[in-house]
Amino acid sequence: MEPDSLTDALRETLAVFDERGTPQTTPEVADSLDLGRRSTYARLERLVEQNRLETKKVGANARVWWLPQEPASSNDQSVHTSTTDGIDADEFASLVAAVEEYAIFTLDTEGHVRSWNTGAKRIKGYEAEDILGEHFSTFYTDEDREATVPERNLEEAARNGSVEDEGWRVRADGTRFWGHVTITAIRNENGTPEGYVKVTRDMTDRREYERRLEGQTERLERQRNDLETELQQVYDRISDGFYALDEDLQFTYINDHASDTFDLNENVIGMPIQKAVTLTETFETNLFEAVETQESVFFEDYYGPLNKWFVNAIYPSASGLSVYFREITDQKQREHELERYERIIETVEDGIYVLDSEHRFTMVNSAFASMTGREPDDLIGAHASTVFTGEFVDIANEKQRQLESGELDIAILEENLFRADGTSFVVESRFDLFALEDGKTGRVGVTRDITGRKRRERELARFQRAVEASGHAIYMIDVDGEMTYANPAFEEITGYSSEEVIGETPMMLRSDEHGDVSDEIPWERVSSDEMWDEEITGRRKNGNLYHVEQTIAPVTDEDDEIDRYVAVQKDITDRKEQKRELETQIRQQEVVTHLGQLALENDEFDALLAEAVELVADTLDTDYCKVLHLDGSAEALLVCQGVGWHDGIVGEATVPAVDENSQAAYTLETAEPVVVENLETEDRFNGPDLLTNHGVKSGISTIIGSHTDPWGILGTHDTDQRSFSEQDINFVQSVANLLASAIDRREYEQELLHQREELTAFVNLNEVFSEITAAVIDQSTREEIEATVCDHLAASDSYVLAWIGDVSSTSQMVNVRAESGAEEYLEEIAISVDPDDKRSCGPTGKAFLTGELQTAQEIHTDPTYEPWRETAREHGFRSSAAVPIVHENQIYGVLNVYSDRPHAFDEQEGELLSQLGEIIGHSIAATERKQALMSDELVEVEVQVQDVFGAVYAQVETEGTITFDRMVNVGTDEYLVYGTATQDALETLTNLVEVVPQWDSISIRSREDPIRFELRLVDPPILTAVTSLGGYIKQAVIENGNYQMTVHLAPSVDVRRLIDDIGSTYPRAEMLSRRQITRARDNPQYIHRQLVTKLTERQYTTLDAAYHAGFFEWPRNASGEKVAESLDIAPATFSQHLRKAEQKVFDSLFSFPSTDQANKLDS
Repeated sequence: MEPDSLTDALRETLAVFDERGTPQTTPEVADSLDLGRRSTYARLERLVEQNRLETKKVGANARVWWLPQEPASSNDQSVHTSTTDGIDADEFASLVAAVEEYAIFTLDTEGHVRSWNTGAKRIKGYEAEDILGEHFSTFYTDEDREATVPERNLEEAARNGSVEDEGWRVRADGTRFWGHVTITAIRNENGTPEGYVKVTRDMTDRREYERRLEGQTERLERQRNDLETELQQVYDRISDGFYALDEDLQFTYINDHASDTFDLNENVIGMPIQKAVTLTETFETNLFEAVETQESVFFEDYYGPLNKWFVNAIYPSASGLSVYFREITDQKQREHELERYERIIETVEDGIYVLDSEHRFTMVNSAFASMTGREPDDLIGAHASTVFTGEFVDIANEKQRQLESGELDIAILEENLFRADGTSFVVESRFDLFALEDGKTGRVGVTRDITGRKRRERELARFQRAVEASGHAIYMIDVDGEMTYANPAFEEITGYSSEEVIGETPMMLRSDEHGDVSDEIPWERVSSDEMWDEEITGRRKNGNLYHVEQTIAPVTDEDDEIDRYVAVQKDITDRKEQKRELETQIRQQEVVTHLGQLALENDEFDALLAEAVELVADTLDTDYCKVLHLDGSAEALLVCQGVGWHDGIVGEATVPAVDENSQAAYTLETAEPVVVENLETEDRFNGPDLLTNHGVKSGISTIIGSHTDPWGILGTHDTDQRSFSEQDINFVQSVANLLASAIDRREYEQELLHQREELTAFVNLNEVFSEITAAVIDQSTREEIEATVCDHLAASDSYVLAWIGDVSSTSQMVNVRAESGAEEYLEEIAISVDPDDKRSCGPTGKAFLTGELQTAQEIHTDPTYEPWRETAREHGFRSSAAVPIVHENQIYGVLNVYSDRPHAFDEQEGELLSQLGEIIGHSIAATERKQALMSDELVEVEVQVQDVFGAVYAQVETEGTITFDRMVNVGTDEYLVYGTATQDALETLTNLVEVVPQWDSISIRSREDPIRFELRLVDPPILTAVTSLGGYIKQAVIENGNYQMTVHLAPSVDVRRLIDDIGSTYPRAEMLSRRQITRARDNPQYIHRQLVTKLTERQYTTLDAAYHAGFFEWPRNASGEKVAESLDIAPATFSQHLRKAEQKVFDSLFSFPSTDQANKLDS
């Protein structure tokens, strides 16, 4: 074919080869053409068929292509022993040895076997040691040896460069196979023969297949002797899969191989190929190209339905198309594998080199040359000492000896690698040995720059020393959550050694406490390169609890992938204990202060005793508390007041006062409080029946009054064995002392009067606060409360001005709500809460911003008082205090008091002021709640939060309807919610408890439709926002993930503040409606409101929870113990509250009604 007969595609491909004899691989040609490898391969094959290019296989699957040289003699076809690119014959042989599909071995000039590869062993059955040195005629049949076929093949190969032959060959076990043989002469650079390479392929299956195919063809020829000669010639060419298509692309013939491959039968004849077989885009394109151009096409194609590769040939003719195909899946896999290996060697960042027996480089990759700062050609033939030190060479020789003796599997050593400019850096070198052609040993090695690693190792060593010496516990966790390291401080804190925890998870330290060490760690946050800080509680090896501040951070590897986590724990057990003790102390001090105030204000001594025993039991969390009064005979003690005891005990039961085995008698004889940790093992006295019958095991008892003249005994007891702190003992003693003081008040009135005259301004102030506390309780509105507070404070001798202010949400300026005293001062000043405004730096602004008490002890010199100093000086103010009015974290405003005394607000006075702020806040909240509950006029607000959980916590699939019928406040931040749910909402309820942090736990009360449940909430944002404003939720429903509720608020409440508070947690919250409503007095809710006012908060909570938990149903859905457990109180305390609540409710219901009430009842 002339050049001008080439297609444009073939002409483009031929242009890539610009130098004759220079080979290129298929991927290289494909990259130059920006074409796929299969299409490139098809073009190259067509150019070879037209003698435009020459080709040969390299290795198992690779192939190279080149422009042919000028015509040369046949001897040029022989193989030369020279190498290219630094790879010699032995290295090439090491690659050939792994080939299994072909028997490849070399012969000497006489025909004796010199090498043996894996494929030869598989095909011919000989082990290398059995065949090396034998004549290759061993593989020929007796007939071929007699016909001198082996000798003639060698002669022809020596003469022509190579020879191909097919025939029967003999295996080691005597069986025969049909082999295709190629023998190629090996010549040196002078053209002198040095031996031969023989390649044998087992063609037995193909020959058998061809014989069967020939027989089939003969039968078809006999049956279809009327077919045209052209069709007969097509059949003669059949060797693999074959089928014929007519001009309409319908099947006219398909052989068995094609039928089996595509699972077709004879019914396909006459059917269009598009309907019978799923065609790939490549196949269809080439098919129509053959039809349109009437030129043969050859291409490779991946057929997805069979997960196989095929090479296809389509021959057009006047009658249609003849299609031949052959599976090449294995070949393609081998080609891809070879390409990967080639690319790996040249693309890996590690340096790769090969040394001969004289330690000279015979091959290096680009990475190794780049490491040394040289070109690859500069290193080939150079000695290893060019880049390595002589010491390294000596060490490498020793490593080689160890490899040869079997002491090492692979040699690893570290040394400096020198660059061309004389600089060096540390590398890790790994090498192994291989046999050279001359029987000597070469090395193939891999080097890696470990400069960074060595630097990190040094840093790690320093870090490890610091970690080991650290006073904080430090441990590491792998990505599976198992601990991999723990430092000595970890053992000091937890009691577990490093060996005991490695391989374990932090769950082994779990304490089953709130903030447990085993609580879920937000790995998604830690895994995004953020640190996680939290206070957690763990359990030491000895069983004791400990508290730590824990920080967890991710540790990344060289690829910036997280491969572990490091946790640092700071022991805060002592600090937590101190904080708990301080909180307990504050609470105890508040109780003592309260009882002191009650003792001063209330002349009813029995009421004081009743309040005292209830507060002592509640504060110390004991089951029982009692006051015993010593009678005139000093022989018996009467239980005059108590809490938790069985009916009939208080006011009637007595205990002996002189019995040596009585705890009470022992207490009277002891000057100090008596502490019992376990009554069952107590050896100082026996437990009286009063205690043993109530299951008492521990407690504190102390004398009320003096040891020489006791009035009685104060005792508190618990059914659990427990220890009491010195602080607890002092608290009980303080209450006893306070009761003793109340008892002695009348007897020592003159002495008490004398003492009062000597009290400081602090005592007077305490009385003022007591008056305020009593006064605000009687007020019905917030305005009245605020005015009462200001009037009382300004009227006292301690202060000259008192006012209460709140903040304008628009201007951030402080507004005056109530004032008393020097009101004109307030008209001359302005206060802001904007941090950028200097007028926010005073006590009032800081109190709003911090929520804490702020004072100015000397206004004349306090720098923060600069904006108002002159005005304050004109009014004679020397000091001031700003007290946040708070309740449940809600700031209602700030109370400001001014004094004409410098340094008027010491620590004690400040504490009282802070308590006053809390009292006012509590009163305002109670008033607003009371208004919402009692007022006939209310504001009814409907609020909706779309996708209430998915928008804040996670994507939660919600189904069904969940209705909240009743919310009961059982603690500062805890609520019990009773409600119902449809059957399809049960899984949603349980999932929400797992996902929503505020949903603490749930109990299913009834699984009938509708489902009844009890849900415990901790610090819920919506409920907290509503209750902090004195409101209540009338009804609430979750349906399709949306939360909708109706809230009742007092008319004075700022509804926008409610929406803002809810929106801070749930941005999608929106107000659907707001309306003023009036509740009718004949509404049953009116009776409910009247009853509620007669109950204490605790009584109402107990009654409410018992009712909604099913305590009053029959049979009961919940026992008293269960309800008490949900309220976190003792069963006896629950019974007491319930009885009192029932009594008050029944008193209200069954007391004699007025005429109007009777008329209503009659109607």
